[in-house]
Amino acid sequence: ASGPVFGQIAANIDWINEKGEKDFTEQRSYMFLAGEDVRIIDIRSTFKFDEKDVTFGDTKEGGIVSVRTAATISEKGVNKPERLSGKRFNSAGKSGDDTWGQPADWCDYVGPVAGKTVGIAILDHPKNYGHPTHWHIRNYGLYTANPFGLAAFLKDAGKNGSRTWKKGESVEFNYRIILHKDDTKAAGIADQWRLYSDPPKFVVTEK
Repeated sequence: ASGPVFGQIAANIDWINEKGEKDFTEQRSYMFLAGEDVRIIDIRSTFKFDEKDVTFGDTKEGGIVSVRTAATISEKGVNKPERLSGKRFNSAGKSGDDTWGQPADWCDYVGPVAGKTVGIAILDHPKNYGHPTHWHIRNYGLYTANPFGLAAFLKDAGKNGSRTWKKGESVEFNYRIILHKDDTKAAGIADQWRLYSDPPKFVVTEK
């Protein structure tokens, strides 16, 4: 579906293991919204475990939603590092390497593209499993919301972020990606998360 302001992609996905067997299914949708100075992508993934019990293991390399930034937004890289001047921020007030592995309502990666300051923010919905999620957000532009990788994030081998869903159960994850102009404060990312987490409610009554 699409229109002048929005577009939508929806897919039904079978997750197949190395034996060719279906482990579970996923219903995934992307809603694209266009504003004057912003682009928004709402992602919804519903996992249905109708075949068997399924465990999402504890690994920092996993997660539900990931992006890779433009090279110039990265804080560090292997090609022309002097041109890389991005910065990472999160809702807890941390920045740079201090954002890695930390729980937060949102993270924002900001830097220059074509001479302009832009950013990519990911917002974790408060009803998501593991909220506030931990973030595998690296200085080379890799950027993932990961509620499972607790052993690595907390630097404690005694922690286990694995989660098993029983046959017949389901779980839904929702995220909002905001591609914005200017820095985190000017783009109002904290306010955007509050709006996303508790949107205005409208009541229609008959007179």
